[in-house]
Amino acid sequence: MKCLQCGDCCIRFDVTEIDKPAGVRCQYLDIENRCLIYESRPLTCKNHDYPFAICPIGLKNQDKVPTGKCLNCGGILFNGEDFCNDKCRTAFAKSCGVTQWTP
Repeated sequence: MKCLQCGDCCIRFDVTEIDKPAGVRCQYLDIENRCLIYESRPLTCKNHDYPFAICPIGLKNQDKVPTGKCLNCGGILFNGEDFCNDKCRTAFAKSCGVTQWTP
């Protein structure tokens, strides 16, 4: 299985060298989910081995074709939707100053 550039591994792990807590999107991840400091990335990032065998996004979607990216978090979508889940839909609506997002 190839990397889907979903950014999950750059959100999931704690990277103390750059003060990035687990569960928070890395500040060096661009909107295309590519590392902006890849060549000089911290040792934690260089040494982590996020096996595809446990990648929840890769496993669930290994035979599917991506259809777009979540408007809120930039995660890869496979269902033609605008958001990964209701949490992202609500967060995006709030950032736009509305209570509910309707395309």
